[in-house]
Amino acid sequence: KQQGQLDGLNVLVGDQMDIVTLDKWVNQTQGANFDVVIDDGGHQQCQIWTTFQKLWPRLLPGGLYFIEDLQVSRSKNYSGRNSSPLCEKNTNVPDELKQMIDDMIHRSVKDVKFIFCQRDACVLGKQGRLEADAPSSYEDIFLQYARSGNPPITDKVTDHDYQIMYGQFLIPFYERKPQMKMLEIGLGCDMKYGPGASVTLWKKLFPLADLWEAEFDGACVERSKQQGQLD
Repeated sequence: KQQGQLDGLNVLVGDQMDIVTLDKWVNQTQGANFDVVIDDGGHQQCQIWTTFQKLWPRLLPGGLYFIEDLQVSRSKNYSGRNSSPLCEKNTNVPDELKQMIDDMIHRSVKDVKFIFCQRDACVLGKQGRLEADAPSSYEDIFLQYARSGNPPITDKVTDHDYQIMYGQFLIPFYERKPQMKMLEIGLGCDMKYGPGASVTLWKKLFPLADLWEAEFDGACVERSKQQGQLD
Protein backbone atom coordinates (compact mmCIF):
# COMPACT_ATOMS: atom_id res chain seq x y z
CA LYS A 1 0.00 0.00 0.00
CA GLN A 2 2.75 2.41 0.95
CA GLN A 3 4.41 1.82 -2.41
CA GLY A 4 1.14 2.54 -4.21
CA GLN A 5 0.92 -0.94 -5.75
CA LEU A 6 -2.63 -1.48 -4.47
CA ASP A 7 -4.07 1.87 -5.52
CA GLY A 8 -7.57 1.37 -6.95
CA LEU A 9 -7.99 -2.02 -5.28
CA ASN A 10 -10.05 -3.23 -2.36
CA VAL A 11 -7.90 -5.53 -0.24
CA LEU A 12 -8.82 -8.43 2.05
CA VAL A 13 -6.32 -9.94 4.51
CA GLY A 14 -6.25 -13.36 6.19
CA ASP A 15 -5.99 -17.13 5.80
CA GLN A 16 -8.42 -18.40 3.18
CA MET A 17 -8.81 -21.71 5.04
CA ASP A 18 -10.02 -20.02 8.23
CA ILE A 19 -13.82 -19.92 8.47
CA VAL A 20 -13.82 -16.81 10.66
CA THR A 21 -11.61 -15.03 8.12
CA LEU A 22 -13.85 -16.03 5.24
CA ASP A 23 -16.94 -14.82 7.11
CA LYS A 24 -15.10 -11.56 7.70
CA TRP A 25 -14.38 -11.30 3.97
CA VAL A 26 -18.06 -11.87 3.24
CA ASN A 27 -19.02 -9.05 5.58
CA GLN A 28 -16.32 -6.70 4.30
CA THR A 29 -17.50 -7.20 0.71
CA GLN A 30 -21.18 -6.65 1.53
CA GLY A 31 -22.08 -10.29 1.01
CA ALA A 32 -19.30 -11.50 -1.31
CA ASN A 33 -21.70 -11.16 -4.22
CA PHE A 34 -18.91 -11.41 -6.77
CA ASP A 35 -19.32 -11.96 -10.50
CA VAL A 36 -15.87 -13.52 -10.73
CA VAL A 37 -13.61 -15.27 -8.21
CA ILE A 38 -10.04 -16.31 -9.11
CA ASP A 39 -8.35 -18.56 -6.56
CA ASP A 40 -4.61 -18.23 -7.06
CA GLY A 41 -3.91 -18.31 -3.33
CA GLY A 42 -2.09 -20.78 -1.11
CA HIS A 43 -2.90 -23.88 -3.22
CA GLN A 44 -3.32 -26.11 -0.15
CA GLN A 45 -6.22 -28.40 -1.00
CA CYS A 46 -8.25 -27.39 2.02
CA GLN A 47 -7.51 -23.72 1.42
CA ILE A 48 -9.01 -24.05 -2.05
CA TRP A 49 -11.95 -26.23 -1.07
CA THR A 50 -12.90 -24.34 2.08
CA THR A 51 -12.89 -21.07 0.17
CA PHE A 52 -14.95 -22.61 -2.62
CA GLN A 53 -17.52 -23.96 -0.15
CA LYS A 54 -17.95 -20.49 1.34
CA LEU A 55 -17.84 -18.34 -1.81
CA TRP A 56 -19.48 -20.45 -4.52
CA PRO A 57 -22.97 -20.18 -2.97
CA ARG A 58 -22.57 -16.39 -2.95
CA LEU A 59 -21.30 -16.09 -6.52
CA LEU A 60 -23.86 -14.22 -8.61
CA PRO A 61 -25.90 -16.02 -11.28
CA GLY A 62 -23.91 -16.29 -14.51
CA GLY A 63 -20.68 -15.83 -12.55
CA LEU A 64 -17.31 -17.53 -13.04
CA TYR A 65 -15.13 -19.26 -10.43
CA PHE A 66 -11.53 -19.96 -11.51
CA ILE A 67 -9.20 -22.32 -9.63
CA GLU A 68 -5.53 -22.22 -10.63
CA ASP A 69 -2.50 -24.48 -10.06
CA LEU A 70 -4.40 -27.73 -9.55
CA GLN A 71 -1.37 -29.66 -10.81
CA VAL A 72 0.05 -29.55 -7.26
CA SER A 73 -2.98 -31.30 -5.76
CA ARG A 74 -1.16 -34.60 -5.20
CA SER A 75 2.07 -33.03 -3.99
CA LYS A 76 2.91 -33.70 -0.33
CA ASN A 77 3.53 -29.99 0.09
CA TYR A 78 -0.04 -29.09 -0.88
CA SER A 79 -2.25 -31.98 0.21
CA GLY A 80 -3.05 -33.88 3.40
CA ARG A 81 -1.49 -31.26 5.65
CA ASN A 82 -4.46 -29.26 6.93
CA SER A 83 -8.21 -29.48 7.40
CA SER A 84 -11.13 -27.22 8.21
CA PRO A 85 -14.75 -27.68 9.29
CA LEU A 86 -15.62 -27.67 5.58
CA CYS A 87 -12.72 -29.78 4.31
CA GLU A 88 -11.37 -33.13 5.46
CA LYS A 89 -7.61 -33.56 5.62
CA ASN A 90 -7.44 -35.98 2.69
CA THR A 91 -9.51 -33.79 0.34
CA ASN A 92 -8.26 -33.55 -3.23
CA VAL A 93 -9.83 -30.71 -5.20
CA PRO A 94 -9.62 -32.33 -8.67
CA ASP A 95 -11.40 -35.38 -7.20
CA GLU A 96 -14.08 -33.10 -5.77
CA LEU A 97 -14.48 -31.44 -9.17
CA LYS A 98 -14.76 -34.85 -10.84
CA GLN A 99 -17.66 -35.63 -8.51
CA MET A 100 -19.23 -32.27 -9.36
CA ILE A 101 -18.90 -33.08 -13.06
CA ASP A 102 -20.64 -36.41 -12.48
CA ASP A 103 -23.42 -34.68 -10.53
CA MET A 104 -23.75 -31.99 -13.19
CA ILE A 105 -23.97 -34.49 -16.05
CA HIS A 106 -26.63 -36.49 -14.21
CA ARG A 107 -28.53 -33.32 -13.25
CA SER A 108 -28.30 -33.83 -9.49
CA VAL A 109 -26.68 -30.42 -9.01
CA LYS A 110 -28.68 -27.40 -10.14
CA ASP A 111 -26.39 -24.39 -9.81
CA VAL A 112 -23.46 -25.50 -12.00
CA LYS A 113 -23.76 -24.44 -15.64
CA PHE A 114 -20.44 -25.87 -16.81
CA ILE A 115 -17.02 -26.98 -15.62
CA PHE A 116 -14.15 -26.45 -18.03
CA CYS A 117 -10.70 -27.77 -17.16
CA GLN A 118 -7.44 -27.21 -18.94
CA ARG A 119 -3.93 -28.17 -17.93
CA ASP A 120 -3.37 -27.04 -14.32
CA ALA A 121 -6.69 -25.22 -13.83
CA CYS A 122 -10.50 -25.29 -14.01
CA VAL A 123 -13.30 -22.76 -14.24
CA LEU A 124 -16.87 -23.31 -13.06
CA GLY A 125 -19.78 -21.35 -14.47
CA LYS A 126 -22.84 -20.70 -12.35
CA GLN A 127 -26.34 -21.17 -13.68
CA GLY A 128 -28.37 -18.09 -14.48
CA ARG A 129 -27.81 -14.93 -16.45
CA LEU A 130 -25.75 -11.92 -15.57
CA GLU A 131 -27.59 -9.33 -13.51
CA ALA A 132 -27.34 -6.85 -16.40
CA ASP A 133 -28.87 -9.56 -18.62
CA ALA A 134 -26.07 -9.10 -21.10
CA PRO A 135 -26.16 -11.65 -23.92
CA SER A 136 -23.61 -14.40 -23.65
CA SER A 137 -22.90 -13.83 -27.32
CA TYR A 138 -22.00 -17.16 -28.91
CA GLU A 139 -24.44 -19.12 -26.72
CA ASP A 140 -27.24 -16.80 -27.78
CA ILE A 141 -26.19 -17.03 -31.42
CA PHE A 142 -26.36 -20.82 -31.25
CA LEU A 143 -29.81 -20.67 -29.62
CA GLN A 144 -31.13 -18.20 -32.19
CA TYR A 145 -29.99 -20.33 -35.11
CA ALA A 146 -31.27 -23.54 -33.52
CA ARG A 147 -34.73 -22.09 -32.82
CA SER A 148 -35.14 -20.24 -36.11
CA GLY A 149 -36.71 -21.67 -39.24
CA ASN A 150 -39.12 -24.53 -39.65
CA PRO A 151 -39.48 -27.36 -37.11
CA PRO A 152 -38.25 -29.76 -35.96
CA ILE A 153 -35.94 -28.02 -33.52
CA THR A 154 -32.95 -30.08 -32.44
CA ASP A 155 -33.06 -31.46 -28.93
CA LYS A 156 -29.62 -29.93 -28.44
CA VAL A 157 -31.46 -26.82 -27.19
CA THR A 158 -34.80 -28.25 -26.04
CA ASP A 159 -34.02 -31.25 -23.84
CA HIS A 160 -30.40 -30.15 -23.38
CA ASP A 161 -28.38 -26.95 -22.97
CA TYR A 162 -25.71 -27.78 -25.52
CA GLN A 163 -25.56 -24.15 -26.61
CA ILE A 164 -23.15 -23.79 -23.69
CA MET A 165 -20.41 -26.01 -25.10
CA TYR A 166 -21.10 -25.33 -28.78
CA GLY A 167 -21.26 -21.60 -28.09
CA GLN A 168 -18.10 -21.65 -26.02
CA PHE A 169 -16.03 -23.77 -28.38
CA LEU A 170 -17.51 -24.69 -31.76
CA ILE A 171 -18.59 -21.28 -33.09
CA PRO A 172 -15.23 -19.64 -32.21
CA PHE A 173 -13.46 -22.61 -33.83
CA TYR A 174 -15.45 -22.06 -37.03
CA GLU A 175 -14.53 -18.38 -37.01
CA ARG A 176 -10.87 -19.35 -36.89
CA LYS A 177 -11.25 -22.09 -39.53
CA PRO A 178 -14.40 -21.63 -41.67
CA GLN A 179 -13.49 -24.55 -43.97
CA MET A 180 -13.34 -26.93 -41.02
CA LYS A 181 -14.08 -30.60 -41.70
CA MET A 182 -16.68 -31.78 -39.15
CA LEU A 183 -18.17 -35.21 -38.45
CA GLU A 184 -21.35 -35.75 -36.44
CA ILE A 185 -22.19 -39.35 -35.50
CA GLY A 186 -25.96 -39.83 -35.34
CA LEU A 187 -28.33 -38.36 -37.91
CA GLY A 188 -31.25 -38.57 -35.52
CA CYS A 189 -33.09 -41.42 -37.21
CA ASP A 190 -34.29 -42.69 -33.84
CA MET A 191 -35.62 -39.31 -32.68
CA LYS A 192 -39.37 -38.78 -32.35
CA TYR A 193 -39.22 -35.80 -34.70
CA GLY A 194 -37.14 -37.66 -37.27
CA PRO A 195 -33.67 -37.17 -38.73
CA GLY A 196 -31.88 -34.06 -39.85
CA ALA A 197 -32.65 -31.40 -37.23
CA SER A 198 -29.02 -30.87 -36.28
CA VAL A 199 -27.97 -31.08 -39.96
CA THR A 200 -30.20 -28.09 -40.67
CA LEU A 201 -28.58 -26.20 -37.82
CA TRP A 202 -25.02 -27.01 -38.91
CA LYS A 203 -25.72 -25.89 -42.48
CA LYS A 204 -27.08 -22.55 -41.26
CA LEU A 205 -24.34 -21.95 -38.72
CA PHE A 206 -21.39 -23.23 -40.75
CA PRO A 207 -22.07 -22.61 -44.46
CA LEU A 208 -18.41 -22.95 -45.46
CA ALA A 209 -17.68 -26.11 -43.47
CA ASP A 210 -17.13 -29.58 -44.93
CA LEU A 211 -19.93 -31.39 -43.09
CA TRP A 212 -20.13 -35.16 -42.59
CA GLU A 213 -22.80 -37.30 -40.91
CA ALA A 214 -22.45 -40.95 -39.81
CA GLU A 215 -25.55 -43.09 -39.22
CA PHE A 216 -26.20 -46.81 -38.59
CA ASP A 217 -29.63 -46.86 -40.28
CA GLY A 218 -28.88 -46.97 -44.01
CA ALA A 219 -32.54 -46.93 -45.05
CA CYS A 220 -33.07 -43.74 -43.04
CA VAL A 221 -30.07 -42.16 -44.74
CA GLU A 222 -31.49 -42.96 -48.19
CA ARG A 223 -34.90 -41.53 -47.28
CA SER A 224 -33.24 -38.40 -45.95
CA LYS A 225 -31.27 -38.01 -49.16
CA GLN A 226 -34.40 -38.41 -51.30
CA GLN A 227 -36.21 -35.80 -49.21
CA GLY A 228 -33.32 -33.36 -49.62
CA GLN A 229 -32.46 -33.27 -45.93
CA LEU A 230 -28.80 -33.99 -46.58
CA ASP A 231 -28.28 -31.63 -49.52
